[in-house]
Order: sequence, then structure tokens, then C-alpha cells
Amino acid sequence: MLKEILTPTGSVLPLIALVLFFGIALLVILYIATDRRKQHRSRMEAMPLDDGTPVKRDEQDEKTKP
Repeated sequence: MLKEILTPTGSVLPLIALVLFFGIALLVILYIATDRRKQHRSRMEAMPLDDGTPVKRDEQDEKTKP
């Protein structure tokens, strides 16, 4: 496949698109892999999952209840 992409086609646009695609994909992977939001993540980890308020039923649940 790479051999077919790199053969001269008379246009540089497919090669530019390929390089641009892999460049953006690499930047996204590096952005996700680096831990830039450590403070936010640690604050979210410390939040309680339950605040003690009762859960309200949906209207749909009440209508389907026999």
C-alpha cells in the first residue's frame, strides 16, 4: 500500500494529506498520553459519588409501574 501511495501520481496532494493525517493523529495521541489535567483529575477523584439526596423517579417509570 505504501508503495502505491509513494509512486508518482502527478500530484503532491495525496502525500500532503497522508502526512497531515498522521501528524494530527500523533498530536492527538501525545495530547491524550500526557497528563496535563492532573489537578482536575485528582479533584474529580475526591468527589463523592452519592450526596445523600433521594433519587426522584421519572414519569415514565411511574406510568409503566403496574
